[in-house]
Amino acid sequence: MKVLVTGGTGLVGTAIKSIQPDWVYLSSKDCDLNDFNSVQTLLQKINPDVIIHLAANVGGLFKNASKRLEMFNSNLLLNYNLLENAYRLNIKRVICCLSTCIFPDGLNRVLTENDLHLGEPHISNYGYAYAKRMMEVQCRLYNETPGYNYQCIIPTNIYGPHDNFNLNDSHVIPGLIHKAYLHSTEMNDGPFVILGTGLPKRQFIYSHDLANIIVRLVLENITEPLLICSTPVRYERTILDIAKLIGNLLHIQNVIPAEREIGNNDGQQIKTATPDRLLTLMPDVTFTPIEVGLEKTVYWFLQHYPNVRK
Repeated sequence: MKVLVTGGTGLVGTAIKSIQPDWVYLSSKDCDLNDFNSVQTLLQKINPDVIIHLAANVGGLFKNASKRLEMFNSNLLLNYNLLENAYRLNIKRVICCLSTCIFPDGLNRVLTENDLHLGEPHISNYGYAYAKRMMEVQCRLYNETPGYNYQCIIPTNIYGPHDNFNLNDSHVIPGLIHKAYLHSTEMNDGPFVILGTGLPKRQFIYSHDLANIIVRLVLENITEPLLICSTPVRYERTILDIAKLIGNLLHIQNVIPAEREIGNNDGQQIKTATPDRLLTLMPDVTFTPIEVGLEKTVYWFLQHYPNVRK
């Protein structure tokens, strides 16, 4: 079985490669997914049996909020190019990666797969969220053709080695690690101040845990069309909790929020999602404790700085 992974040099792609090094890993240097004909040529050449589609124009809260149109257009285009070409070439198994940030805002309950389209996403993720939602709709429509299994997984906040640690465009954990590192190296005696109130709650999944789940989906032929991939609800943590754990790893004792009132720097307050469907399909799946995962990620960052993506 030949498996192609787009976004193969990114956070999750590199984790999958550590488990399945013989699969084919595609980077942006290998093919411009924004070009329909280039994607067609590449897929004809590789002729995979399965595609794991991880490539996306991604970023954290501030990139999503400030570049909503770009995030919508670019993700809509590259997803269409990949999926439509796969469909035309009779590639019948594709696994696509969504995100819990695309769920409706304000449902005020634990989210399940059935909630994905029940309302508007949070304004900060508007463009990115709708592009990803459309990919889920697209997959459902392809699955109306007998024999096709186009599947969407919905991970919670992913973190780990090989992440993007850009101070402006990263997700919360790599951004906090980079900022905390700079704070510690500047010999700053003042507190480490994080943006926002630190009150929003998030579930975090270590990249290698998600990679193991994806590999199992392929090898065990689990084709559930929509699947939340997250740690259990009880592992949810506030952003301030995470910042303090990172601070401790970098010998920073005083970590405080910048704001007392909820504002634009907080984003969505709660987007708790249940992995019950996943745990039914994989009752033996395990998750790396956040303290262990953060320690591994910080260690990797320190070993590879200043050559990390930033």
